[in-house]
Amino acid sequence: MAKAIKLLTFTKTGAQAFSATGTCEDKPFAAKTILYGKKGEKQPIFKVQEDGKHVGLEGSKFSRGERIAIARFLKLERIKRGLEDLEQDEKVGEALKPHKPVSKPLDTKNILDMCAKLDEDEEFIRTRTGLNGKKYPETGTSISALR
Repeated sequence: MAKAIKLLTFTKTGAQAFSATGTCEDKPFAAKTILYGKKGEKQPIFKVQEDGKHVGLEGSKFSRGERIAIARFLKLERIKRGLEDLEQDEKVGEALKPHKPVSKPLDTKNILDMCAKLDEDEEFIRTRTGLNGKKYPETGTSISALR
C-alpha cells in the first residue's frame, strides 16, 4: 500500500551526503544518507533516524514498509535534484540543447531512382574503384586481392 510522504527539507551535506525531514503517514521523520555497496561502487542510501541515530526495527516507531517507502521517495528526490543540477552545468546544458546534425541524411530518393531504372532481371551490383582507377564488383574481397 502506498504511503503518504511529505518532504519538508532536503539538504546536500557533502559530496554524496544528504539529509531530509518530512512526514510519513503524518509521523515526522528525519533521514540521512550512508554510503553503501561494494568497495569503489558505494552509493548513498537513506536511513531513517530517530533521536539522532539509526534505530533497529524492534525499537522504531516506523514499520519496515514505512522505512522502505521513505528511502525510495528520498532516493528519487536525490536523483531528480541531481539531474536538475546537471542541467544547470554550462557544458552539460550546451550538450542538451538541440543542434544541427553533423552528417547529411541518407539520400534515399537517389537510391530509389537507381532501383527504378533497373529491369526486373537486372541485378544492382555495387562496385569499388581501385587505386588504379578500375572498377571492381564488391564481393567482400579486398581490392588488393583482386589485382
